[in-house]
Amino acid sequence: MILLVEEDKTVGKKLCDVLNQERIITVGSAQQVLEALVHHKSSLKVIVANARAVRAITSNDLIMRLCKKIRIEIPPIVGFYRKGQEQLVKKIIENRHELKFVKYDDKDASFPSKYVRAIMDQYPDLRVDLNKTITGWPVSEEKQDIEDVRSWLSKEGFVKKPSTNAKDKKEKKDPKPIDDKNVDYKKLYFEVKGKYDELLKYIHELTDTE
Repeated sequence: MILLVEEDKTVGKKLCDVLNQERIITVGSAQQVLEALVHHKSSLKVIVANARAVRAITSNDLIMRLCKKIRIEIPPIVGFYRKGQEQLVKKIIENRHELKFVKYDDKDASFPSKYVRAIMDQYPDLRVDLNKTITGWPVSEEKQDIEDVRSWLSKEGFVKKPSTNAKDKKEKKDPKPIDDKNVDYKKLYFEVKGKYDELLKYIHELTDTE
């Protein structure tokens, strides 16, 4: 039985799918790792965990003290890390030289075999159909930043730059703000009233049946 520690359910499912013939328990935190150890004890053959979880369960000899308390051997630990976590892994290994890590990369078609080998080094009896795993690994396409794409299109002449003249014309069309001090409200009133009287007269003419 394998204990997999990963809070991202999508990543966790991918990692479980690679180990297609093993019984796997998935948890998302260091606390749940400790609970699983107490509950399943020696049934856990290996712990596969992300770098943050490895740091949490190995700091202050946490997992060692728990296993000693419940009288079981510490299960082998295989860590995995993402891009940007290299320094974290380096610090963990400095304190725990025996720990092994593999870089998680869903854009790398060779990742499943690296992942399986890392686990088999600690758990030789791992049951897995590697051929099925490799052919079924969904390689994710690397997404380019949209701003980089726009810049490239503009540089290559596929996107027209906005004209500064057009901007100037638009600015000239903007109405000038009204200065309340210069408004003749009395004049405006009589203009509106005159138009209203004309409209009213027109309506009376239309409705006059005589």
